[in-house]
Amino acid sequence: MKRKQYVTIEELARRAGRSDRVIRYWIKLGLIRHERDGLAPGSRIIIPLEEADRIISELPQGEIIENV
Repeated sequence: MKRKQYVTIEELARRAGRSDRVIRYWIKLGLIRHERDGLAPGSRIIIPLEEADRIISELPQGEIIENV
């Protein structure tokens, strides 16, 4: 059975060339599918690797998105 791979908010931010605050905002808006790494409310947010790849592929290269 293949294990699902994840990235953290910080890793996605670095790979996408955006700040972690932008990634958190997009998660809050429901633009990024995510999961929690545990059951506690304060557990770490993780993003499936295929979702991270989708986000990166949809971003315009060389541009900064101010308003989503």
